Amino acid sequence: MCHIVHKPPEHDEPRDSTWGDVALDEMYALLRRRGIEPRLCEAYVYGGGNMFPALFPERHVGLGNARWTLEALAADGVRVLAHDTGGNAYRRLAWTVG
Repeated sequence: MCHIVHKPPEHDEPRDSTWGDVALDEMYALLRRRGIEPRLCEAYVYGGGNMFPALFPERHVGLGNARWTLEALAADGVRVLAHDTGGNAYRRLAWTVG
Protein backbone atom coordinates (compact mmCIF):
# COMPACT_ATOMS: atom_id res chain seq x y z
CA MET A 1 0.00 0.00 0.00
CA CYS A 2 1.21 3.44 -0.86
CA HIS A 3 -0.58 6.47 0.59
CA ILE A 4 0.02 9.55 -1.52
CA VAL A 5 -0.78 12.81 0.21
CA HIS A 6 0.70 15.29 -2.28
CA LYS A 7 1.41 15.15 -5.98
CA PRO A 8 4.91 16.40 -6.88
CA PRO A 9 5.20 20.20 -6.67
CA GLU A 10 6.15 22.39 -9.60
CA HIS A 11 9.24 23.65 -7.78
CA ASP A 12 12.02 22.12 -5.70
CA GLU A 13 11.44 21.89 -1.98
CA PRO A 14 12.31 19.35 0.69
CA ARG A 15 9.99 16.36 0.37
CA ASP A 16 9.36 13.12 2.20
CA SER A 17 7.28 10.06 1.37
CA THR A 18 3.99 11.97 1.67
CA TRP A 19 4.84 13.28 -1.80
CA GLY A 20 3.73 10.96 -4.60
CA ASP A 21 6.99 10.71 -6.50
CA VAL A 22 8.99 9.99 -3.35
CA ALA A 23 6.40 7.47 -2.07
CA LEU A 24 6.32 5.54 -5.35
CA ASP A 25 10.12 5.55 -5.64
CA GLU A 26 10.43 4.20 -2.08
CA MET A 27 7.77 1.54 -2.69
CA TYR A 28 9.44 0.48 -5.95
CA ALA A 29 12.81 0.24 -4.19
CA LEU A 30 11.32 -1.96 -1.45
CA LEU A 31 9.74 -4.22 -4.08
CA ARG A 32 13.00 -4.50 -6.02
CA ARG A 33 14.93 -5.41 -2.85
CA ARG A 34 12.58 -8.38 -2.61
CA GLY A 35 13.16 -9.29 -6.25
CA ILE A 36 9.84 -7.91 -7.51
CA GLU A 37 9.79 -5.65 -10.56
CA PRO A 38 7.11 -2.96 -10.03
CA ARG A 39 5.83 -3.12 -13.63
CA LEU A 40 4.83 -6.74 -12.97
CA CYS A 41 2.54 -5.61 -10.15
CA GLU A 42 -1.10 -4.60 -10.38
CA ALA A 43 -2.69 -1.67 -8.57
CA TYR A 44 -5.99 -0.45 -7.22
CA VAL A 45 -6.34 3.32 -6.74
CA TYR A 46 -8.80 4.78 -4.25
CA GLY A 47 -9.31 8.26 -2.86
CA GLY A 48 -8.90 11.71 -4.25
CA GLY A 49 -12.10 12.94 -2.65
CA ASN A 50 -12.82 16.59 -1.96
CA MET A 51 -12.96 16.70 1.81
CA PHE A 52 -13.84 20.41 1.82
CA PRO A 53 -16.35 21.01 -1.03
CA ALA A 54 -17.62 24.28 0.49
CA LEU A 55 -14.09 25.73 0.31
CA PHE A 56 -13.00 24.11 -2.96
CA PRO A 57 -16.08 23.55 -5.14
CA GLU A 58 -14.16 22.71 -8.33
CA ARG A 59 -10.42 22.04 -8.37
CA HIS A 60 -9.08 20.46 -5.19
CA VAL A 61 -5.93 18.66 -4.09
CA GLY A 62 -7.54 15.21 -4.05
CA LEU A 63 -8.50 15.43 -7.71
CA GLY A 64 -4.97 16.40 -8.70
CA ASN A 65 -3.48 13.61 -6.57
CA ALA A 66 -5.74 10.96 -8.10
CA ARG A 67 -4.97 12.08 -11.65
CA TRP A 68 -1.26 12.22 -10.96
CA THR A 69 -1.28 8.75 -9.43
CA LEU A 70 -3.10 7.14 -12.36
CA GLU A 71 -0.74 8.84 -14.84
CA ALA A 72 2.38 7.92 -12.84
CA LEU A 73 1.39 4.26 -12.58
CA ALA A 74 0.65 4.15 -16.32
CA ALA A 75 4.01 5.76 -17.11
CA ASP A 76 5.75 3.20 -14.88
CA GLY A 77 3.97 0.30 -16.58
CA VAL A 78 1.90 -0.69 -13.53
CA ARG A 79 -1.54 -1.92 -14.57
CA VAL A 80 -4.44 -0.43 -12.61
CA LEU A 81 -7.10 -3.10 -12.16
CA ALA A 82 -9.71 -0.74 -10.71
CA HIS A 83 -10.04 2.75 -9.35
CA ASP A 84 -12.61 4.72 -7.40
CA THR A 85 -11.60 8.36 -7.12
CA GLY A 86 -13.15 11.78 -6.65
CA GLY A 87 -16.42 12.70 -5.00
CA ASN A 88 -16.91 14.53 -1.73
CA ALA A 89 -16.23 11.78 0.77
CA TYR A 90 -13.44 9.66 2.17
CA ARG A 91 -13.11 5.92 1.64
CA ARG A 92 -12.53 3.18 4.17
CA LEU A 93 -10.45 0.29 2.83
CA ALA A 94 -9.91 -3.21 4.14
CA TRP A 95 -8.10 -6.08 2.43
CA THR A 96 -6.61 -9.46 3.12
CA VAL A 97 -3.05 -10.12 2.04
CA GLY A 98 -2.63 -13.66 0.84
